[in-house]
This record gives sequence, structure tokens and C-alpha cells, in this order.
Amino acid sequence: MAYSCTDFVDDILNDMVRRSWIEPEQYGPEDTQAQCDAVLGAIGDADVSLRLAADAKQFHAELIDAFETLTRIAEKHGASALEMSSTSSR
Repeated sequence: MAYSCTDFVDDILNDMVRRSWIEPEQYGPEDTQAQCDAVLGAIGDADVSLRLAADAKQFHAELIDAFETLTRIAEKHGASALEMSSTSSR
């Protein structure tokens, strides 16, 4: 039997549920619009998270480039500057 469009959609939905990216309650088994909305919403959320992670990585790289080491940052701005950045990223 050929792999159908329904099989494809079911595999995508099941994988996204397994990863906790969507909840089964967001859509019905025959409600393709709700299925699409759930998947596109999860993709949008992931896009925002990836952009924030990329921004944080860029900030960290620029910070280290400017000060060379975390020790120099602490020397210039105090150890609390490092503590705040580590707790805010959690």
C-alpha cells in the first residue's frame, strides 16, 4: 500500500505531539484546518525560540569578543553581572 497524504499528516501530528510541540486537544481527527493551525502555530513558536537563541548566541560572542574572558567582565562590571546573565537565561 502506498504512503498516503493522510499517513503523512498523521505521522507529522503524532511526532509533534510526542515532542510536546502540540496537544491532541488542539484539533480533531477530521478537522484539517485545526490540524494545520496547530502545526503552523508550533512552527511559529519554534521560529521565535530559534531567533531568540541566535540573538543570545550573537550577544555572547560579541560580549566575549569585547572583553576576551568572563573574568574581565567580572573585573570591569562585578561578579553580579555574570550572575544576572546566568539566571536570566534559565
